[in-house]
Amino acid sequence: TEPRPQTHQRRAFFSTPTNPSPLQHQILRQERPVVKIKAKDYNLNFNGEEVEKFIRKVEKIAQIEGAREEDLAMQMAFWTTDSKNSDAIEAMPGYEEGNWSQLKKDLITKWGRVEPERKYRKDSLINLFNDTQDAGGISTLSQYKRFIGEYETIITYLLRYKYIPQENMFHEDLFDCLSADIKGAISKEMIKENVMV
Repeated sequence: TEPRPQTHQRRAFFSTPTNPSPLQHQILRQERPVVKIKAKDYNLNFNGEEVEKFIRKVEKIAQIEGAREEDLAMQMAFWTTDSKNSDAIEAMPGYEEGNWSQLKKDLITKWGRVEPERKYRKDSLINLFNDTQDAGGISTLSQYKRFIGEYETIITYLLRYKYIPQENMFHEDLFDCLSADIKGAISKEMIKENVMV
């Protein structure tokens, strides 16, 4: 008996040809219906901010819905309630061609950031140190908890985005934020243990 022909499984997301031509896009559209992604089902509303994050979210949704690249490109302009953003998207080459790879580049070129908008700077730490010292320094547990909470939030952010090389560059500043009584007690203990302050 002749071998049974293999059945072709449905192609997964991103299985379309790399940089397909407009003709290929037209053929692909004719082969199957568009997989529609409803904005309200996934709370999609592109506002021109965090475009890279929005793209990642849309691509995850596409995997869930079984949508392909051209489906995303064709619908991108409908995932915003801002008419200016919608008009800008519709004028992009990737949207006109139904080419998601190109449209992603277009979106990032217009709305992407070279680096994230900075929440904290090194000055944020300096201000925290100065304010604490001006208030007389840390002398109670509640003051310490409040201070260390702010400090860890800022230092974690600065290290994550490599705005500072290392945390221990602020050790002396941390010590200076203690009240005079606590600094004196620590200094005595460190001298007793033969440790430099």
